[in-house]
This record gives sequence, structure tokens and C-alpha cells, in this order.
Amino acid sequence: MPASSEPAPFVERYVAGWSLADRPASSIAFAGVTDAVLFSLLPRPDGSIDAATNGLTEARIAEVKARAPRTLVAIGGEKTASRFRSPKLAASLARFVIEHELDGVVIDVEPLAELPHETFASLVSGLATAIAPRPVRVVVAPSADEIARLGPVVGDVERVAIMSYLGEPPAERERSLVDALVALGFDRPRIGLGIGPRTPPARARERTAAAGGVILWGGAELPAQ
Repeated sequence: MPASSEPAPFVERYVAGWSLADRPASSIAFAGVTDAVLFSLLPRPDGSIDAATNGLTEARIAEVKARAPRTLVAIGGEKTASRFRSPKLAASLARFVIEHELDGVVIDVEPLAELPHETFASLVSGLATAIAPRPVRVVVAPSADEIARLGPVVGDVERVAIMSYLGEPPAERERSLVDALVALGFDRPRIGLGIGPRTPPARARERTAAAGGVILWGGAELPAQ
């Protein structure tokens, strides 16, 4: 039979900086994981980077890098949209990535609706140029309105993850959100779905087949097949 042209599914594992104080990287399972994502940097109002608040010390970053196949860093998180307004942020973030020899960035603006379209597009475009060929990825909430805001950055974003930390969206709704991303121009192998510690195993198995890959967060593991 001819080889499949579809890329292999990806598996990202989020590693929170603060969690490494009690659970060092040496105790985290990276078998089958394609990318570790350090969570997370925070932007300061002046456009500089805060790594300390969420515990991303030099030693912890190096420890994850030594064990994971590839290591990216996330920036943002819950209620961080107002922090992303500085035009200096892309340059600061690129400098951090290059200095720490990281493999890319995951932008997590929550909620996207609170950041002007042009500010978000400028950040993504500037960062993509500054860290190329490293990828820029984006996290989006399970909301059609939030997904619609990604249209201007389709060409600069390698991958987008639909993540819900507040509850499990119904399966039908989740499928419609994936379809909305495809309609924007993100082909399915570029779309990931989050699996958290409270995701039912059956839903987790569905997600491993519904898009290009999955994102493990909160200590979640891949479901048994």
C-alpha cells in the first residue's frame, strides 16, 4: 500500500513552571510526546518578559529541554489580554526564545476579544519573522467568536489548539469549532484539542482522532487505546 500523506499526530505536553518544584522533569513521562510547552511567561506592560512569576527558572527550563524532544514556551494564560498591548513584546519574546535556545512559542491571549485585531496580528507576524524557522502557535478558547479572530494570522501560525480549562464542551460543538478553524484556512493536521485531568477517557480517545493531535495539560495522560 502507498504511504499515507497525512502527518503523524502530535502530542504536546504542557509543563507548568511552578509544578516543577514538586515534580521535576525527571519524573514526567515524555514517551510519545512530540513537544513540551513550558507554561508560562507573562508580558509586562513595558513589553518585557516575566518568567519568575510562574516559576520558569533557568534550571527548570534546562531540565525540561534535556528530556523533551522539542521545547516551546507559552506566553499568557487566564485574563492576560491587557498585558499584550506593548509593541515591544515581539522583540522581547524573540530574544528570550533565542537566548534559551527554545523551539518556538505558544501565544495564549485570554480572551482574544479584549485585544485589538491589529495588535494581535502585529504581535504574531513580528514574532514569526523574528524567530523563524521556529514556529508560532496559538491557543484559542472553545468559542466561535474567539476562533473568528484568528483569520488574519492563519499564514503566520503553524498550529492552533482549542483549549478549555473551565469545562468540557459537548462533542458536537467541539466538532463545529474544528470545522470553523478549517474554514478559516487551518487544515486539520494543524489543529489540536486539549485533554485535561477531568477529560473522560472516551472523549480523550475521540480527540486523538478528531484533529491533528492533542495537548495534555494539568498532568493528564494519553488515554489507553
